Amino acid sequence: SVFLNYVNDINPKAKPEKVQSMEFWVGYNTDNIRANFNYYNTDWMDKSLIKQNGNSIFNIEGIDAKHSGVELDLKMGLMEMLSINTSLSIGNWTWNSDIEDVTVFDDYNRGGESTTISIYTKGVHVGGAPQTQFSLGLDARPVDGLVIYPVVKYFGNMYADFDPTDRTSAGGGDSYKADAATVMDLHTTYSLDLLGYDMTIGFHALNLSDSDYVNSALDGGDGSSEAVEVFYGLGRRVNLSLGINF
Repeated sequence: SVFLNYVNDINPKAKPEKVQSMEFWVGYNTDNIRANFNYYNTDWMDKSLIKQNGNSIFNIEGIDAKHSGVELDLKMGLMEMLSINTSLSIGNWTWNSDIEDVTVFDDYNRGGESTTISIYTKGVHVGGAPQTQFSLGLDARPVDGLVIYPVVKYFGNMYADFDPTDRTSAGGGDSYKADAATVMDLHTTYSLDLLGYDMTIGFHALNLSDSDYVNSALDGGDGSSEAVEVFYGLGRRVNLSLGINF
């Protein structure tokens, strides 16, 4: 909110946000198992929000958000040339407060305009990223230099993004929640010594099943599927790569 309107318009009295965070991590390692577990809790206080009316800039304080969740990653060797990699992330990210009938003043000109603002966001999920994610990959190395890595990824609890300052009516409900999605990728690389150079040739097939899934969404203000704008992820595609180490 320091720069406005996606250009270099300065917000002269942008309010700094406050953050209070706590994390707990534990790991476990053996010859064929590596596991990590993490719990986090972050409180975002006085999120940087603004309203504009012509040349007037209203900086708004008092809206908080809470991000908490657990994260797990695991790598397990099944045999010398085969291992599995998996990760799980489960979050609960919500806006944590309302403000009602708060008078704010034009921070561009303190002697100027004032307005009364109410924002109702408490309990509404934070949008813009899936709050549940899971992946499961198989790392196979059948011959020297060859790596075959298929991976399945799941995305859930994906809520549409929105501007909290547009939530001006009590009881507006949650943001739009997109359908969960599962995507499968295949990554293959082969490393070799050719003409005195270490080379790696890569083949990458993304979204093998050509699944339709929502990559991002913008809520229309009431959480309904009729008002939301959705942006779909890319379909099936193939990439080739070549790496040369000098």
